[in-house]
Amino acid sequence: ELILFVPIGAGFLTYYLKIGLLEDSPVQNPEKLYKEAGFVVYVGLSTLLFLLLMFSEIPFLYELFNVDPAIIPPLWNFGGK
Repeated sequence: ELILFVPIGAGFLTYYLKIGLLEDSPVQNPEKLYKEAGFVVYVGLSTLLFLLLMFSEIPFLYELFNVDPAIIPPLWNFGGK
């Protein structure tokens, strides 16, 4: 399921790089990074999505990638058994 997070993670790195290339960038002083509201929202939503995907099971993906599901049962199951 974490394969679905790859574009979001890449977007996170891209957003951070974009902020880093600004004049007088808040990335130079990470303690001021919270002032970038859009970045903070993106980090929060990315974290929630990561946790959701980490503890869920999407049976369609196992069929698509032709892999066996994990033995440990997931907390949530979307679209299946």
